[in-house]
Amino acid sequence: MVTYSILLSIVFFVGCLISPRWLWWNLSAWAYRDPEANEPSESAYATGRALLLVLAIVCLLVAVSQCSADKRAAERTDARPDMPVRTDDEIRKKADPYPEDLVAKGVARVLSLEPGTGHASGYIIGYDYADRAASAVTILYYLSPCGRLHSAWAEEKSPYDYRVKIRLVEETRNGQKFTKKCRGKEWKNRSFVVQSTTIALTRPLDNRWVVLYDGGRVHPK
Repeated sequence: MVTYSILLSIVFFVGCLISPRWLWWNLSAWAYRDPEANEPSESAYATGRALLLVLAIVCLLVAVSQCSADKRAAERTDARPDMPVRTDDEIRKKADPYPEDLVAKGVARVLSLEPGTGHASGYIIGYDYADRAASAVTILYYLSPCGRLHSAWAEEKSPYDYRVKIRLVEETRNGQKFTKKCRGKEWKNRSFVVQSTTIALTRPLDNRWVVLYDGGRVHPK
């Protein structure tokens, strides 16, 4: 773009320097039987030269403007910090709220389809069948007496995968491990109620299966 504008500007400037009468007699006069009778007037020559000068200036301004825009764009690019290239697995792991450290300490646990034993009795009941047309899935679950929901996560690998993998994690309310104290006085009056959480999806659930990360299938309710 810049190169073409500069070339055109040069051509128009050169046209201004050359005598318009010489240009007409060498480039246009041959087309007429009587060139002298059809020769443009002095005012026409002056108008043509002025037009060439205006076009030359316009092309030069366009070239200068484009050069300035390119320079600003280059400066913005140089000032932008380099962004690290991450794989799909790295992106998923960064977004995944799985509390690996808390699970290792026994302060959190992944809910399964079967009730836990004793103090750790939370589990997943199923999912709400009514919202299959929505781009979300609502999971129904129980929590342990001293537990609370830490995070809910869904993974959709591709548009062609018939499964939506989910994972619900509960953690203790007091920051201690899931122990028999969860059945003690502090939590004995805690009633077991069905709870729910909605996880956003990239597209409607439709007829896809809802499964746990370990492969167990979650059934609609």
